[in-house]
Amino acid sequence: MKLAYIGLGSNMGDRLANMRRGIEVLRRIGNVLRVSSVYETEPWGREDQAWFLNAVALIETPLEPLELLRALKTAESGFRREPAKWGPRELDMDILLYEGAELQTQDLVLPHPAMGERSFVLVPLAELFAAGAPSFGYVIENPFPDGKRVRVFSGPETLEET
Repeated sequence: MKLAYIGLGSNMGDRLANMRRGIEVLRRIGNVLRVSSVYETEPWGREDQAWFLNAVALIETPLEPLELLRALKTAESGFRREPAKWGPRELDMDILLYEGAELQTQDLVLPHPAMGERSFVLVPLAELFAAGAPSFGYVIENPFPDGKRVRVFSGPETLEET
């Protein structure tokens, strides 16, 4: 079993319900150990859309990184999303960090190559690190590198209770 951090985001439909469904997906592919608070964040990359809800979950999984990616993408395919890059989506799930893995393939790069530029990832990840979750050596120097607004939507219990 390995530990992995998964970023979750939604800005279409019932955003909170979509996030809860995402946590249920994670429970089917591993053990959900911790979940950050839910944050409401400005869209990144394309600003002409609704604000996102974002969170990060720490899971324990028997799946190797590429297997985990396939499981997440298969689950995402059951949710609506606009085809445009950085467009609106009901649920987006990304592997951010995977215990012991530095990987660069056509399908997956670990650690996630853009997470250091995105407040919507770094703020919830920093929350988990501050609560004692393992960082795998990843250091967050500035959780707001993009200057985007991030506000707490609800506490971690919101997704942990699903």
